[in-house]
Amino acid sequence: MTLIRRRYSPGASRFVGLLALLSMSFPVCAQWVVTGKPVPELSGFDDAMHTMMSNHGITSGQLAVTWQGRLVLAHGYSLNPGPGDVVTQYDSLFRIASVSKPLTSTLINRLIQEGRLTLTDRLGDYVDLTPPAGQSADPRLADITIRNLLEHLAGFGDQASGTTQGYDPMFDDVEIANALGLGLPVTQTGIIQFMNGKNLVSTPGTTYRYSNYGYMLLGRVIESVTGMSYRDYALQVLGSIGIRDMRLARAELANRAPHEVMYDSGGFTGTTVMNNSGSTVPVEYGGFNIENMDSHGGWLASAVELVRWLSNLDAPGAANAILNSTSVARMYSLPQNYPLPYINGNPFYAEGWQVRDYGNGHRNTWHDGSLPGTTAYVVRIQDGWDFAAILNRRDETGNTCYSCQIDSLMWNAHDQVTQWPGGDLFPGWLPRIFHGGFDASQ
Repeated sequence: MTLIRRRYSPGASRFVGLLALLSMSFPVCAQWVVTGKPVPELSGFDDAMHTMMSNHGITSGQLAVTWQGRLVLAHGYSLNPGPGDVVTQYDSLFRIASVSKPLTSTLINRLIQEGRLTLTDRLGDYVDLTPPAGQSADPRLADITIRNLLEHLAGFGDQASGTTQGYDPMFDDVEIANALGLGLPVTQTGIIQFMNGKNLVSTPGTTYRYSNYGYMLLGRVIESVTGMSYRDYALQVLGSIGIRDMRLARAELANRAPHEVMYDSGGFTGTTVMNNSGSTVPVEYGGFNIENMDSHGGWLASAVELVRWLSNLDAPGAANAILNSTSVARMYSLPQNYPLPYINGNPFYAEGWQVRDYGNGHRNTWHDGSLPGTTAYVVRIQDGWDFAAILNRRDETGNTCYSCQIDSLMWNAHDQVTQWPGGDLFPGWLPRIFHGGFDASQ
């Protein structure tokens, strides 16, 4: 692919009004590098990413756009990279955080489609629910269904927290290790045993509480059903549609994958949870254990491979479709506790997806994800426009929704397209992983 190098010129932007609205200022000679094949018809999307990254001091980003199933844009972006940064390529790998959840839902629905699993199957049929010694399990734990886990209706949470999000054990490694008398790092098995001794906050199927832990359990269900590791089953399914460069993330900087970007949490540090040394580390590199987060937040991917997956879901009748039309409709259906009647266009959380359903199979679906040093956002629009945007930073103040701003900027760029380019970059697109870059088996 061709390398584009640009220095930003406010007069050349198609977003002057929007930039003024955002009260932005740009460095006079900001280094702005775009990698990938030039697509003049879609320059508004490049401008949108420049706006986003400049506004928040983001050094690395990536965007892929499809139209009617064709890959029409695949760019990497670097803005004023620091000495430890590398130029972001169109196929660089990023952590995608909770965008892993709709991927896991896709895999679960594939197993349902194959008759190997049902939505009403119980968690205890696939996962050991034995609590720690001396503790008893909430009897409702055995009533949690696969559907409850997919829709965040399992009832997990902390009665003392009083939050709608509930308690999240995926970031409580030290407490879990101490409670179980174990050293760090804790394992998924340890987290599950710890949680088996906790009471549910609500009866399964009744109350929405976004749960990373629930999606971690879905990964263990996949392993029980398939007899394979979650990773291996996922790569088998994704490989069937041509995805080759996804892999699970590693927590520590020393284990960063070749061709993976550097992450930036804005200087935040924490005590490592990867060993008992008590060392202070950048929070994005060992302050949390992303290796336990596989099925809810642990994937590395490029934006291109994400839209390859999205566009496959757009074509359930294709020969290589992961899901057929029945499975797609099920995955995007109203949750168990939705108060009817449903009004077309209202948003709801389905099985791993945010959805607006307009009837007759027309739906907009999306999901975002964030971790320290990461923002990811995937969107599927009913007219055949899909995109995936990834950044190497998130807002650590809690005051700014990066994915909301990306959404607005992408829609502005979409609305300025007068003619979508012809051709399709998918057939000739092969990540450098297959050009001697690194070993995909790791």
